[in-house]
Amino acid sequence: MPYLYFCRHAQSIANAEGWAAGWRDVPLTTTGEQQAVQMALNLKKDGVGGGILTSDLKRAKHTAEIVSEILQLEVIIDDRIRERDYGQWTGRQVEKLRREEPEQFNYLIADLDFSPPDGETLRHHRDRVLRATVDAVDRWPDGFITVSHWGSIWVAVKHLYSIETPEIPKPPEYLGVTWCVQDIPVEIRKQVLRNKST
Repeated sequence: MPYLYFCRHAQSIANAEGWAAGWRDVPLTTTGEQQAVQMALNLKKDGVGGGILTSDLKRAKHTAEIVSEILQLEVIIDDRIRERDYGQWTGRQVEKLRREEPEQFNYLIADLDFSPPDGETLRHHRDRVLRATVDAVDRWPDGFITVSHWGSIWVAVKHLYSIETPEIPKPPEYLGVTWCVQDIPVEIRKQVLRNKST
């Protein structure tokens, strides 16, 4: 049965320090490199194949390269699954931003057409991630792995499962696989068609 593994990149410097990286190209920490190895071993136990679709940002790309080396899978880099562009909010401490601008922070994850100053809307972020995913389905119809960012994973999964709550759940502590979606060609194509009609 076709599958899609959504994997978050391992720990980056921004994760360790608690600030919003967005499109800023920050590297993995040493701990992150170790986590990426464990991610690969977890995926290997599941016997996954196909290929790896990864964001072009180095924290995701480096994670994907580590996974690829262990699993011996092809890697395709696609900037459409990179994290959301947070504009002027990039580099700000997430918890401080939540405290100082609570209303705008809520809009960030609840309003499809809200963007941070000089940033990207949730709608644009979601649409580019879904288009990239559909293209990957065509390339690897039997299933594949994506290595991207928590925001990119959430907009895709939220749309695929028609999840109504705007709240973004806290990601797991780098367990490797965030979600595994079955029957991806049917589900993703249905959702993208619906998306194009709105």
